[in-house]
Amino acid sequence: MKKKIVLTVLIMTFLTGCTALKPVEMVKKGRQVKVDYSCVLENKELIATTLISDVENSLLKKSNGFIEHDEYGPMELTAGQEAPGQWDDKLKMVEPEILTKISFQLPGMEIGKEKTIVLESETPEGMKEKNRYRVIKRVRKAPKIRSISVDQYKKMYGDSEPAPGDIIKINGKPTFKVFDVSAGRLKIEFIGQGIENDTPWGKAVSHIEGDMVVITIKAVPGTIVKTGPVIGEVSEVTEDSIKVDYGHPFAGKTLTCRVKVLGEKQTGASMKAEN
Repeated sequence: MKKKIVLTVLIMTFLTGCTALKPVEMVKKGRQVKVDYSCVLENKELIATTLISDVENSLLKKSNGFIEHDEYGPMELTAGQEAPGQWDDKLKMVEPEILTKISFQLPGMEIGKEKTIVLESETPEGMKEKNRYRVIKRVRKAPKIRSISVDQYKKMYGDSEPAPGDIIKINGKPTFKVFDVSAGRLKIEFIGQGIENDTPWGKAVSHIEGDMVVITIKAVPGTIVKTGPVIGEVSEVTEDSIKVDYGHPFAGKTLTCRVKVLGEKQTGASMKAEN
């Protein structure tokens, strides 16, 4: 019985010792760390992530404002400091703003443990109304017949030589018909009556009126719009125009982000400070 008690004590001592060898590591302000994160909007649509598994997840719908990358992997941030490149043309760029807000919450986080944080959308101080809002045409017109060079045709639709009668498809739908090719140019006629295409502001429906093609964008208030590195929200739709509000870096939405600090980058200065 005594041997069993001694053995139990030894095992507990060993386990306690192992725990002591692996203390909890916390992120310190000013340290460079590698971070994985994945952020969704209130409607659960994905807007930003470093995880390729989330990008490829067919059950996770992507927002109109989703930030795409050629490659996905951990981001390097300096805990408690702003990310560079926050402003573009007096508008806040969405990804640097997300990174900045995540960075401010890193100090005190446990390394290797995932945490859920909420990022609130705030209108930047001092933003002028003329920078905040953009108004675009909702209805656009273009000639039904247009002329383009053969080189332009090849760049847009492939290397094959165009010939009269060829049908040009866009997104798999017959859209133009070639009816003349001469002197290095070709004439094409729009035939996509009622065809719909995606635009950043909503579906665009095309129909023919005489010699013109009329394109009407079916914008809906509340739709997120991504324009380069910034996002906004459709705030007003009239018969002729669409008004987009770029006043909030997250288009006025709240983001919920899963954040995990993978490791802390030890620099010469930081190691010296610890000693």
